[in-house]
Amino acid sequence: MNLVCTLDYESGTVVADILLRQEGDTRVVATVKPRAALPGFIKGACHLESIAGSSPLLLRRTEIAVTGQTHDGRRSELEAVLGQAELDAPLLPGDAELVTVRASLTGVPFDHRVNSRFSVSIGGYRASVAPRQQERISHVLEIADVPYREARPLIDLVDSLCRLCSFATGLRTDFAVSEVQHQGTTAHLALWRTDALRGGVGPVLYRLSAPDEITAFLDHCLPRYQARAQVFPMNNLINIGLLAKTTNYLENKALLMANFLEVIRYNYALKVGVPRGFLSQSRDNFRWVSGAQTGQRATFADILEHFFVAEGITGWTTDFTDLRNEIVHTGAVEGSFETQVRRYLDLHHFCDRIILALLEWDQTGEHYIPINETAHPDPNTFGNNWVKFVR
Repeated sequence: MNLVCTLDYESGTVVADILLRQEGDTRVVATVKPRAALPGFIKGACHLESIAGSSPLLLRRTEIAVTGQTHDGRRSELEAVLGQAELDAPLLPGDAELVTVRASLTGVPFDHRVNSRFSVSIGGYRASVAPRQQERISHVLEIADVPYREARPLIDLVDSLCRLCSFATGLRTDFAVSEVQHQGTTAHLALWRTDALRGGVGPVLYRLSAPDEITAFLDHCLPRYQARAQVFPMNNLINIGLLAKTTNYLENKALLMANFLEVIRYNYALKVGVPRGFLSQSRDNFRWVSGAQTGQRATFADILEHFFVAEGITGWTTDFTDLRNEIVHTGAVEGSFETQVRRYLDLHHFCDRIILALLEWDQTGEHYIPINETAHPDPNTFGNNWVKFVR
């Protein structure tokens, strides 16, 4: 994509011709050719922004990282990477005008050799998802006849859909491109660099290999996911679990899952306990407002146990608090190596069950795979250990 932009750098601004592109691995890169000489090599933060009226799509002001520069004494040429690039048409649709929203997904593990086309309800609309094998792009999601004012919220919901798929399958699903089309032309285009992270322990839920399974899973979970996101940062919680699965270091795994519990504790206290009047906030700490402990500090375990009772979640043990204190305060997990691994897996399993409870997975009567016992308990039976989820 050819653009004409202003290049703002440490000591000035120049007009530059830009070749913007997304590589097969989803990296967003730009070749920058300033139309005027630069005073030597560029250092520090730089920004690109399209000049009004210079192209059919205009790049919003975007920070770039210069990765290479050539200079022949008269002209410079820069190579740069962007975390993302968002571009808009000069004339955008009216809020009520109908548009089509598309998102190119990466890492969806559903086998494209079978009919992996499926649909899902998202934000009150029915989205179709079709396979598209194009390097990292695995599927394309499309939602037609959407009022323009609802396009951006729907794109945000696609991000949540990707997190749900990531949690279910243990593989990182993202979207690399989002596009809003109006009357056959692009009104908005966003290019995103995605993470190639892959989970190392396999799925939490079933394989989701059939279209009807995928649809049923997403239709059940996405509305609940959206509702729970009003209190808990669901995307971040799932990302913590994926990172813990992927890292090779046990201490990192334990620290991440201890942080998972801290995210639950803090957000439950702040967004539930304080508004409902049973906790008061003092910076990062909370105190009981009523009951036998009125005025006393609510500990890490106190707040979590209140949350578990409210949600009907069982399985909490004091060892999870002990493990959290060990890794946070000493940087290590106590016990032999086998004991350390078992303690971490038990904690990760419990955190997976928190996510399943927030998604009300017990209402489906369906099963899941416990990370602390993935193999079928019968040594004569090949396959995963499918356990019915109960809180």
